[in-house]
This record gives sequence, structure tokens and C-alpha cells, in this order.
Amino acid sequence: MYSNFRQIYVFLTLQAIFTSCRATAPKAAPKEVIEDLESDRTSPNVLKQQVLERVIIEPKWSDVVNGSNLLNLEMKSSSEVWCESNCSEFSILEVAKTDSLSLGAVKRPIRGNTTPGVLDVRREFSRVTVVGKRIEILNVGRPGETVVLEPDYFNEERPNFYALPMELSVTGAADSSLVLGKFDEKEVEIDLGNLVIGSDLNGESKPKTAFVMGSLMEPSLHKTSGRRIFRATKIIYPWTGS
Repeated sequence: MYSNFRQIYVFLTLQAIFTSCRATAPKAAPKEVIEDLESDRTSPNVLKQQVLERVIIEPKWSDVVNGSNLLNLEMKSSSEVWCESNCSEFSILEVAKTDSLSLGAVKRPIRGNTTPGVLDVRREFSRVTVVGKRIEILNVGRPGETVVLEPDYFNEERPNFYALPMELSVTGAADSSLVLGKFDEKEVEIDLGNLVIGSDLNGESKPKTAFVMGSLMEPSLHKTSGRRIFRATKIIYPWTGS
């Protein structure tokens, strides 16, 4: 009798210990909880910075009152490809300070969205927004590449700012080579200034893709031939996109 009671007692004790251990052991979160956590990580407060693959800033010179302080802006990022059911909403992120205006592209993944997104924005900045401020543009052409335009940047020598992919080719002899660029069906002559292009591009007539920054000079803005001149300030090469 005592033996049977002891066996029952041991069995109940072991069962209690097993139940206690099972209750405190880690559990896999239900699928719904995991989805909620993923949703929290991609809330409107969590914005992911993107690389800009096209930036054009042009003063609205025709506005006599505001002059160069009224700017037309075009910004574009690369498009999402594989985003499945968490495609994103893209927007411009503006951070205004007393002496500067920082601009960047950001995206916010949206759970359940199946349409790939892209930043493709054209807008106008008023005099109140930009007067006396330097403009900082983040992640231009590649991650971490910041472009700073000082308040007096725009003038006859720099009537605009362009940063975009171009097909570059080099013609002529080494001592008199001509660098040509093409974008948006426009053909331009590249004024390198003090820039030095890569040796693998120099001497090549077959166009190669590069990311070029600088100012576009229309024929009416310079005294050379009828060709458009692009005064380059920086060339990222090789460049394959972001």
C-alpha cells in the first residue's frame, strides 16, 4: 500500500515538474504576432534612406521678383523590383535648419502593398524655404555621397545642378580627346575641368555608363559652338546603379 502511494506521489511530482518546465520553455510566436512585429518595424516612423539616381535643380530665372531663390527640383530614385507583399511608399525627406536645407529620398514599406514604388518627384521651392541657405542632398548616385550647394551656387557659370547617369564616350587622340555624353536624348560635350577620367574609359569610343554631376550649359549660355556643354564637377565611374 505504501509502495503504491509512493509511486503515485512520484508520478504526480514528475508530472508537476514537467508541466512547470513546459510552461516556462520558449515558444514560437504565432504567425499573426510575427506579422504585427514586422508591421511595427516598418511603421511610418521607420524610414529607410534611398539612393538618388537623378537630381536636377534649376533656378526659375524668369521669375523677376524671386530670381534664383525660386528653385525647380526634380528627384528620382531607382524603382523597387522584388518587394512581394511589402512594397514601399517613397517620399522626399526634408530637414530644415537655420542655415541649411537637407534633402533625401526615403521609403516606408507597407505590409500588403504589392505595387513596386519609386520616387519620381517634381516640385518648386519658394524663396522663404531656400533663401540664404545651403542645400544638402543626401545619397546622390551612391550611398553616403552628399552634395552641398552653397547659397551663392547658382550664377552664370553654374546656372543649374544636374546629377544623373550618362553614356560617356571618348573620341580623338590622347592629347586632343573629346569626351561626349548622352542623357535624355541630349548629346553634350563634357568639360572635365580638373577632373581626370579613368584609364579604361579614356580612348574608348564605345559608350559606358557613368554618374555625372555638374551644370548643363545650353548654347545660348556660352560662346562656343552650338553644342551643349556639361561642366562636370564629379564623375562616378564605373557606375551600375544603386
